[in-house]
Amino acid sequence: MKKIMIGVLLGVGVVLCMAAMRAQIGSELTTPNFAWNTTASFLNAGTEATALAVGERTYKTVAAAIATAASGGGNEGDEEIVIYNIPYGTNGMRFRAIGFSDGGTVKIDVHTGTFDGSTDDCEFALRGTLTFTTGTQASTTANYEMARAVALTASSDVSSTSGWTLANAGTAESVAEALPDLQGDDILVLVPIEGSLTANAKILTKPY
Repeated sequence: MKKIMIGVLLGVGVVLCMAAMRAQIGSELTTPNFAWNTTASFLNAGTEATALAVGERTYKTVAAAIATAASGGGNEGDEEIVIYNIPYGTNGMRFRAIGFSDGGTVKIDVHTGTFDGSTDDCEFALRGTLTFTTGTQASTTANYEMARAVALTASSDVSSTSGWTLANAGTAESVAEALPDLQGDDILVLVPIEGSLTANAKILTKPY
């Protein structure tokens, strides 16, 4: 009887161990390998958008403003606002910028939102304002150089900057990055701030 009981216990132990191993493998964390993409292109000629007022921070409102401006119906500058669908499975995002001249700057408001229970509208929270300064390191885009520095201004919607990581090497020949914790959001909105664009610039992002 003891031998039988020992055999049963060993068998149960093996089964439980295999189940635990399968659970471990099934729940293994992975990082998606999305490519860098040009999320926004801004021209310093013409008018940039104004910062979104608190009464404008919904998906439908912003999308309508962009469409109106693009068709020439008003809201000049709002056509440069960018709405980006964050890929499913993304945990975070890396931001870089490239500019047309050494020392040039581009400032953007970064908003995010989530379609909770809806697929056509959501609220946006202002996550902060990024200011990139162009350096001298070459980029793969002709005549554009990498931003060497990035600064973050916290927003009233987010009381601290704990949701961001900034990477500044501190030299002109470096690549600056800003990395927000997306916290499950699936919509990103970039608003170029009026008067802040001193040269043509592009915002590059890499979800991960």
